[in-house]
Amino acid sequence: MNYWLAPGIRGFDIKGHISESLETDIKLVYQNKPSSLLQAILEKSYLNYVIQICEEIFEVDNMFSKSRRRIYTESRFACWYLLRNVLHMSTTKIGLKFNKDHSTIISGTGQHTSLVQFEEDYKYKYFQAKKLLINKMIKDEKNYQHLRD
Repeated sequence: MNYWLAPGIRGFDIKGHISESLETDIKLVYQNKPSSLLQAILEKSYLNYVIQICEEIFEVDNMFSKSRRRIYTESRFACWYLLRNVLHMSTTKIGLKFNKDHSTIISGTGQHTSLVQFEEDYKYKYFQAKKLLINKMIKDEKNYQHLRD
């Protein structure tokens, strides 16, 4: 069994605990790709929030810096992956926000996949950021449910 030790927790199983709960949380937020109107709202509402939580969790002062140090690149990869796969932003839009080409975003999201697979510290930080984003989306959905009904 693959155990990963979170700070202060012995025998914390990241596969069984975090990824399972996140998959059910994502299904609660939305099932398919959102409509174009909802997509625009998601991008406006959560873009800066995703950047902010990635900077906090990865302890980076400026994610837009041109630094190629590992901590900066990892924070950008996690941010790009969240924007791409949770908020369904296009690689072109993400690239415009970060002043990068869309192919750089595609490459970074590919690097994210291998980092999650092999780097436990990165995996833990990524799942923290994802959990915060999903929780905020669920909370906002509950707060504004009366508008939809």
